[in-house]
Amino acid sequence: MEALAVAVIVIVLALCLGFQPIYILLLFAFVLGLMAFAALCLFLYTLCGIARAQVTDAFFVKIDKATKGRLSVAYYNVSDRTYPSVLPSEKLFKSKMYHTEKQCRVRLNRKRNCVYDKYAFATCIIGLLASVVITGAVIFLAYQVNSVQG
Repeated sequence: MEALAVAVIVIVLALCLGFQPIYILLLFAFVLGLMAFAALCLFLYTLCGIARAQVTDAFFVKIDKATKGRLSVAYYNVSDRTYPSVLPSEKLFKSKMYHTEKQCRVRLNRKRNCVYDKYAFATCIIGLLASVVITGAVIFLAYQVNSVQG
């Protein structure tokens, strides 16, 4: 909500100062592009962590608050030790996604003391694709506006 208020204030101020609306659109497209690029970097970093982690068998234990955060994460038992998942757990389909009686494959990162489950991998792939599309769309928009203005 605060971001919307800031956006409205910036738009009104820019219009009062005489900026053309196309430049205001470009400014917001640039900010959106920076956010998408930051998300792209985050997902690439997480995928590199997944690639470096060791594949092992695990059992889902519980969903609880993370020790270093506010969000709930899934905990997995690997060799009599419990590790949290690196990404927050899904709330909507919790009963269909996490089963305590079934063994699953996870990627264990002992250095960071966490695991990457298949849902973390899927989240990274979908997020990576979405951030590439958004970043590409913003670059395309900027190119189109530049070619019209130029």
